[in-house]
Amino acid sequence: PCCRARPCVGYDLRVCLPDPGSACLIIKPLLSTIALREAVPADAICLSALGMQVFLDTYATQGIRESIAREALDAFS
Repeated sequence: PCCRARPCVGYDLRVCLPDPGSACLIIKPLLSTIALREAVPADAICLSALGMQVFLDTYATQGIRESIAREALDAFS
């Protein structure tokens, strides 16, 4: 039966499939796999790429114009 009838101890998210007789997906909370640490110089390239991705996702929602591309490259490379 679907997991709605069963407790999911230690898990925060249950996703039951549309068929009431089917099993469900039980997903552990993401926070249990996240660790914070000080950045090191080797992280710079990944942080730069992340910054550029966030910038473009925020300011280039309707496509990338030359001015946006130049600003992203100047700021994040």
